[in-house]
Amino acid sequence: VKEAERAEAERRRKSAEERKYEKAAAAAEQLPSPSEDVALADRIKKLKTVVVDFVKSVASPFLRNKSIDKQQFKTVARKATDKVVEGQLKGDPKCVAIKDKDKFMSEARCKKMGTVVEKYIEMVQSGKTV
Repeated sequence: VKEAERAEAERRRKSAEERKYEKAAAAAEQLPSPSEDVALADRIKKLKTVVVDFVKSVASPFLRNKSIDKQQFKTVARKATDKVVEGQLKGDPKCVAIKDKDKFMSEARCKKMGTVVEKYIEMVQSGKTV
């Protein structure tokens, strides 16, 4: 009886190792190739560039009017950019496509991003930590 139990335990152990190996192999197949990683990184970089330019254009008048200082401007630009890019990448990061800047920067998206920037400006002006 003990011999049968040992044999059964050995069979289960091997099958568990095989399952672990199969899972690892399946996960490795799903990883993007290095060229896909580079392409994705390029798309994310383009996305950030477009968003940073817009955020700076919205926040610049506040800096010129001395409503916020340079350090606050940098904080607002960084936080707002991160928030917008994070929201864009939230779904599927592979679907980030900035082929046409004008299509990406639709009127509705510009309005939403402007609202985000203005909220951050209000927060830094009131002295709240961002």
